[in-house]
Amino acid sequence: MATTPDHGAGGQELQDTAEHETPRPVAYIESSECDRAPNCPVRQICPRDAIIPLEGQDTEEEPRKSLFGLLKGQPSHGWQVDSDRCSGCLLCAQYCPHDAVVAKARGAV
Repeated sequence: MATTPDHGAGGQELQDTAEHETPRPVAYIESSECDRAPNCPVRQICPRDAIIPLEGQDTEEEPRKSLFGLLKGQPSHGWQVDSDRCSGCLLCAQYCPHDAVVAKARGAV
């Protein structure tokens, strides 16, 4: 009995999907939308612990300056995504109450 090639829609032979797979996106936190809360639900829900403090910030410090401090231009604390740890599941985007998490193409961040 002869075997026939596996055909998809349109009668074309199916290609190996692994070589044509697009890479999963990476989460990105829009700092203008983030409230910089120390108990951020996005940080708590990430299964890979990819939500980390912005570079140069200690997690034990007060994560948000006063409104007066922000108006004076003092730096505020916040969160960022470690793209090496991020799997691209975007569970964080579903849990962000401020819609601050968006998907970006890997390598574009």
